[in-house]
Amino acid sequence: MVNKKYLLIIKPKIIIGNLISILGGIFLSYKWNIKILLGSLLGIILIIASSCIINNYIDLDIDSIMLRTKTRVLVKEFSFIKKAINYAYILLIIGIIILYKITNILVICLSLIGILIYILMYSLYYKRNSAYSTLIGSLAGALPPIMGYCSISNKIDLAAIIILLIYWLWQIPHSYSIAILKKNEYMLVKLPVFPISKGLLKTKKHIIIYIILFIIAEIMLFLNGYTGYMYLILMTLISIYWLLIAILNYKSERFEVVTKKIFLISIFIIICFNLMIFIDVKKH
Repeated sequence: MVNKKYLLIIKPKIIIGNLISILGGIFLSYKWNIKILLGSLLGIILIIASSCIINNYIDLDIDSIMLRTKTRVLVKEFSFIKKAINYAYILLIIGIIILYKITNILVICLSLIGILIYILMYSLYYKRNSAYSTLIGSLAGALPPIMGYCSISNKIDLAAIIILLIYWLWQIPHSYSIAILKKNEYMLVKLPVFPISKGLLKTKKHIIIYIILFIIAEIMLFLNGYTGYMYLILMTLISIYWLLIAILNYKSERFEVVTKKIFLISIFIIICFNLMIFIDVKKH
């Protein structure tokens, strides 16, 4: 039972999602090897897990009210909080040591920037005070694939900037669709998420805008010679389908059904994106 608690507080779904994105960044670097791949994955994932635990602690008051989070370990067992915090520190230290031994200082710096954005800026302030919190949180979420890429390249170049844009732009419609679906729960805890603060129609419009920008960003990988035609054709087709669903959702009265579809397609798209990078990356 204790082992299960330690697993649950690191938010396994988030860990799996980041695992996929880190792999995408590593594969984009082209010159990866198994030692750096495994070391980067382990080090970065441990740091992300540490941040997830701290986020759980910060959000205790919110999580205890929201239906989908009120069964989380720290909400149900206050006595476990001290152990959880110590666990977070241990994971962070081990993660940094692994990155130092296997990768480079740039990756460590990026990981610390990610913690700063996710914990100090997003969790402690923007999430509770701004309708634009998703823009900040998505920036932190876009860093793991960059860290994966830089673990091999040891530099921030055009490819790193493009993949940062892709992940940042992808997360906004992905997160806004969740916010629409969970709107009532966010209202209950008085979080000023975009659909509540700015309205449903404006949120739908922003989803369309960010999907268009996402499509442009993903095409930039091809135009700059990082991927091939297979990547271009598949990603453009499924992304246009995502856009069409979002446009359909704009004035749809069945917005909950269509919004859920937008959310599910977003997951499918990011999996395909990383798969296509692995299959169709070009030497650079």
